[in-house]
Amino acid sequence: MMDENKSLIITFLNQVLTTFGISIIAISIVGWSMGDVTKGIEGLLSMGRDGLSYVSLLQVLIFSITQGIFRIITGSDLFIKKMMLLWRVTLMFLLSIISAIILSILFHWFPTESFEAWMGFIISMTACFAFGLIFMLVILKLENKKYDELLSNYKIKLNQKKDDEK
Repeated sequence: MMDENKSLIITFLNQVLTTFGISIIAISIVGWSMGDVTKGIEGLLSMGRDGLSYVSLLQVLIFSITQGIFRIITGSDLFIKKMMLLWRVTLMFLLSIISAIILSILFHWFPTESFEAWMGFIISMTACFAFGLIFMLVILKLENKKYDELLSNYKIKLNQKKDDEK
């Protein structure tokens, strides 16, 4: 039980730090590419090309923590025993969008009355989630290939052992 809890904590921290790092990179690219268009406007990119404030960094960390919690809920059998991967991913996406909307309104990440800002937000969230999904599927495929190889090797060794006993 202790090892299982340790593994869960490590998985959670890994998820939080990965999400935080990727989020900061994505926000930095958007901030750099937008230039100083957003400078002075209240929001996440209010400093324009000058970077992110410490408050913004902490807000992104809060977002990353929520994503880590959602990943534990949707990605493990701890809370959801039997659910297809597709439904888990869909649930994760919906929880992510909902939390991002709530946090963006709460922290004033962008002018919420602006249609263009909401469209940019939805497009960027969907793109980031799509990249994350592709990354996850590639890793899943590589792990499956590794386990298939291990199973094949085990079967070969088991058959050799049976042949040696005859």
